[in-house]
Amino acid sequence: MLQKTKAISLSYIRYKESSIIAKFFTEQFGLQSFVVNGVRSPKSKMPAGLFQPLQLLDIVQYFNEKKELHRLVEIKPAVALIDLPFNPVKSAIAIFSAELVSKVIREGQANPKLFDLVWNWVIALDEKKLKFESLHLFLIWQMLQPLGIKPGNWQDIFEDTGIPGSLSTDDGNVFFGSIEKGNEALHSLSNSNRKLIMDALLAYMQKHLEGLGKLNSISILKDVFR
Repeated sequence: MLQKTKAISLSYIRYKESSIIAKFFTEQFGLQSFVVNGVRSPKSKMPAGLFQPLQLLDIVQYFNEKKELHRLVEIKPAVALIDLPFNPVKSAIAIFSAELVSKVIREGQANPKLFDLVWNWVIALDEKKLKFESLHLFLIWQMLQPLGIKPGNWQDIFEDTGIPGSLSTDDGNVFFGSIEKGNEALHSLSNSNRKLIMDALLAYMQKHLEGLGKLNSISILKDVFR
């Protein structure tokens, strides 16, 4: 059956000589994997750039709920990203965020609220010229609600995970207050506080979400904000 849906590209691996297996977060069906033939050949009609992390896409697919690997019929950009693919800091944030999203969603289970959240966050990351260095923390915090694990307040995260840290109450209030209000105070975080908050948020997710496990791309992000 042919189905059309919005999709967010998450990752891909090479498959055979010129093909890939791509992983998408789709609006209609949640996490899905696709075999895409000939992408790495010179005559491919599906540019490899469309499969880079966090591309926003419109796709048409053959959908069969009994299969684990699906087939793409058509793929095109839904939103043209201008800065994200070429900005090394944003690209590092994108790689990390895509891996995180791929591990918290489930195969074949739609989550429209989470999908809309990630879609709009990608657009905001692409458009923001300055003060975007903490936007991945904003994404993690905002994801907790559609995932059903949002705590009552930010202190609960540190108490629940048992992570010791030097984050002051004032710094914590600035960060989490900024998230709730949607203002731009996030950029004032030091790299050490940014790392502390990220470690606590991820530990909280790992405790409450089965199968999250270790994120391989976190080392890339920490190198960027060293």
